[in-house]
Amino acid sequence: MLSNQKFGLLYFPGPRALAYVNVLANQKVLPSIIITLANKRGENGIRKSRDLPFGEKLFPKYLTIEDFSKGENIPIVELDVESINHPDVISALSSSGQREWLFTGGGILKQPLFEVGIKYIHIHPGKLPEVKGSTCFYYSLLFNNTLHASVFYMTPKLDSGKALLVKPFNINIKPSDLSSEFIDYVLDPWIRASALASFIKQESYDLTVLDIPSNRPCYIMHPVLRALTIKKLHSRFDVNKPEGIFDGE
Repeated sequence: MLSNQKFGLLYFPGPRALAYVNVLANQKVLPSIIITLANKRGENGIRKSRDLPFGEKLFPKYLTIEDFSKGENIPIVELDVESINHPDVISALSSSGQREWLFTGGGILKQPLFEVGIKYIHIHPGKLPEVKGSTCFYYSLLFNNTLHASVFYMTPKLDSGKALLVKPFNINIKPSDLSSEFIDYVLDPWIRASALASFIKQESYDLTVLDIPSNRPCYIMHPVLRALTIKKLHSRFDVNKPEGIFDGE
């Protein structure tokens, strides 16, 4: 589990990273240090997320990484680089003294980042070890209407670390609220942040064995398949049930 002051936050600006910060602030589980990367599209993504349905709950307007750092007296190292694999990132991690870091994005970690004696916690938007790849949640929703997020320590092989927690979810979103932007900018960071909160609280879930959408990693989905996924989700909306994103069983 993540323990107060026992980990660092590797912050790549964007909706996912800010959703994690919101969880850490609410749970009062604080990093000992923050390293921030640059992301030219990060603030635009956060603004877009806040304007979408349910976005304000996940991304409060008062919350910024700067306010979080100052309010909790957490040292922050600002790097003007966008790649997680930049030598400046490796140098900052190596000299930090912190051996465990919460990863929030910035690219696929390459071998040098695993050669400095550091463990990276990642929340993946799929059920590990079965469902891998960056947009696997689209495939799972299309294939069998399932949705999970998994917490694990990263290894050099993509999405191959042992899952420490796998959390299921259900969604019931009315068609007028459901779009590709909603899935990318709200649903994706929402389930990851919720899994992070459950990991901190050491929750566990009984999971059923499911058929998987693909034996290969589910990488970026074609726009036609994205549209088909959204169309299926529209047809699954139940007007007799509450609207939202819910913990599964």
